[in-house]
Amino acid sequence: MIQTLDGLIAFLRRFHSYDAAGDSFVVPPEFPPALATFYAELGGLIDVEPTAGSQHRAPLAAQDAFTPLDRIKYVDNMVEFACENQGNWSARCSFDHADGNVYSNAAEAWGEGDGFEPVCDSLAHFITTLSLQEAVMSCPHLVSVQTEKLDAAIDAALPPLWLDGHFVYGEPTHNFYHNAQLDLIAMNWGGIWLGSHNPSFRELVKPDVGLTVIQ
Repeated sequence: MIQTLDGLIAFLRRFHSYDAAGDSFVVPPEFPPALATFYAELGGLIDVEPTAGSQHRAPLAAQDAFTPLDRIKYVDNMVEFACENQGNWSARCSFDHADGNVYSNAAEAWGEGDGFEPVCDSLAHFITTLSLQEAVMSCPHLVSVQTEKLDAAIDAALPPLWLDGHFVYGEPTHNFYHNAQLDLIAMNWGGIWLGSHNPSFRELVKPDVGLTVIQ
């Protein structure tokens, strides 16, 4: 399981086959340490946009997105570093805390809340949840399965990778599981999603489970 931000970065480097050699990212001094480390180590992935050149996939901007460095906003002593894919909400963190609260106006999108409210008490935790969600949703081979239980979906071991992940909902919503041999991440949020760089996992989806191929 992922336990630390360094562990997350190492996992994402492997999963996305990302070699940062030659990349150079100057992170603004205002960034709190957790955000600065993430951008310094994975800036090249954050910069990838869903274009024909990237096969219309972006490792950290497939569903929602981390904001590239050249588009970062500073508002009320905060860094605005992430957003929903259609701009319905954004996420911010304070300059002043190494691993403090993340604030979002996401609740306004479903008719609740008023402005930016705390949604997660750890910046590193929020970064982990968002980046793993994007890892799944950006996979070249992605399916959703119609079952409520992961073990009913696929004949493969899927040890926990990251559990009870907080995102913009103010409570735990995301669970992730990983099979290294299949290069597969499963996400249980809004249904069960299976994503991989290798299509062979589809052969292991149980035949009595409804499957929708996303890509």
